[in-house]
Amino acid sequence: MRKISITLCMTFMTLLMVLIGTIFGTALAVDQTSMRLNSMTAELANILYDEYTDIHNFSTSLLDVDGVRLYTEQSNILGGDRRPNAFNESTNSIGFIGDLFGFKLGVYYEQTRAQDASNSEEESVIKEADESVTKSLTKTNETNKENYTVSSILLAKSLSEITDLGIKLGAQLEDNSYNYSRDITTSNSQSDDKTLDTPEHDKVDKNNILLLGVDLRTGIGSGVLSYGLEVSPIIRQVELLKNNEGTGWSSKTETSASFMSPALMFKAKYEVPVLLFGKSAVIRTGGNLQRLSVNYDETQTTTVVSETILEDVHYTETTNSKENRSERETGYQFYIGSETQVNRHTVLGFGIKLNTLTREIVRTVKEQETEISQVIKNAGEVDENNSYLETAVVTPKEIVTDAAANLSLVIPFGLETKLTDSFTLRLGAASTFYNKTISRTVTETGETVTERVRKYDNGDEQIMEEKTGVQQAIDVDETVHIRNTTELNFGFGYEINENISLDFRTAGDFTNLNNLRLSLNVKF
Repeated sequence: MRKISITLCMTFMTLLMVLIGTIFGTALAVDQTSMRLNSMTAELANILYDEYTDIHNFSTSLLDVDGVRLYTEQSNILGGDRRPNAFNESTNSIGFIGDLFGFKLGVYYEQTRAQDASNSEEESVIKEADESVTKSLTKTNETNKENYTVSSILLAKSLSEITDLGIKLGAQLEDNSYNYSRDITTSNSQSDDKTLDTPEHDKVDKNNILLLGVDLRTGIGSGVLSYGLEVSPIIRQVELLKNNEGTGWSSKTETSASFMSPALMFKAKYEVPVLLFGKSAVIRTGGNLQRLSVNYDETQTTTVVSETILEDVHYTETTNSKENRSERETGYQFYIGSETQVNRHTVLGFGIKLNTLTREIVRTVKEQETEISQVIKNAGEVDENNSYLETAVVTPKEIVTDAAANLSLVIPFGLETKLTDSFTLRLGAASTFYNKTISRTVTETGETVTERVRKYDNGDEQIMEEKTGVQQAIDVDETVHIRNTTELNFGFGYEINENISLDFRTAGDFTNLNNLRLSLNVKF
């Protein structure tokens, strides 16, 4: 390990303080592709050699790193967003590679915090024909947040001269929350009557994803084969609370669901050096297989309370329903491409990727329980002949199946060339051709009321009717024919010295400086 000079330390600390000052209080995005590769196109992952990206794909790539690395990334230096259409998002990340007890160690931490908040107030005045005036004031508050935290530990060790072992341990925490509230107040200037309408929605959506991955790398012939398996248990919690309150009535709906399910991914890559058009090149080919299966119950409780203006009738209706959801997702990817050393200063990467994804969601309404309470008062006394409690169990027997199939063909291209000893230019593009098919099948056998009983306060009991609906099925199919999109990227790298380098890139509009991204890399 070479000794770092005082000048190098001062340069590094200055740049690090600039980054910390810009990103303090912000968060990181979930992205395992380097700024360098993104400057060309992220679709070149596994096709074009890239130290940072390859390590996240196969932990055994850690063994290719000579020395120590420190990665940082900040995508909001000039107020831009990392993801297209993201709102008020800031991004940074940090990573480290070094040696530990005979292992090569990689540690990464990423976080994203995006928030969109809006408040509005509007007042309107309506003058009636009789000169009466009605005023209405509407206040709206809305907040939408997306928070992600990702951390991972990578280990790699050589088992023999031709075989390497890699291990990946990680966790991803997602917390998406949404709040919406609206207050509407209407008043009449002559009668002083006021009405109120206040809906409010609160949603909590949390995902905790763990990761365990193992991969091997071994020499086969003149090439190298890398392959591995990743298991990701997903723990999800969803809660939705809706409150609505108006003059003389109110309602409350609570929805909740939680489950744990593993996602599986098998991946493989083979790379072999060749001569391509008389130039030194590497052919890389491989693929991924990903499976996800989820089965969980979703419960919902709705309570409606209504009162008349005279407050002599109290009506409450509570409905408890339970649905079962079954989700299946399968994805395949196959790719082949080459990295060619055109000359001493220029590297060219191109290839082709084929992706398929099928998804099926089956929603089955299992049962509903309804409880209705009606209390009528006359002169402050309960009318026992008309006040009652009614209960019912309803089995709707409705099954909704949503299916989607996606097929895409991606042709990525990337070029990197050194214009000077310190300045590197990068550009690239990816053309995507895709076809999508959507189908929905609704099977409904009607509803069966197993029991509906009304008990009056005077002791009378009444059995309400039982009924069975008619079976019917609805099929909806939609096909999106082959379409094409093209992504263009541009960026450059600047080497301050042999230990410190900066990578810049733009996303989308090249002329908009808000799209500028920056990463700092240190090696020693």
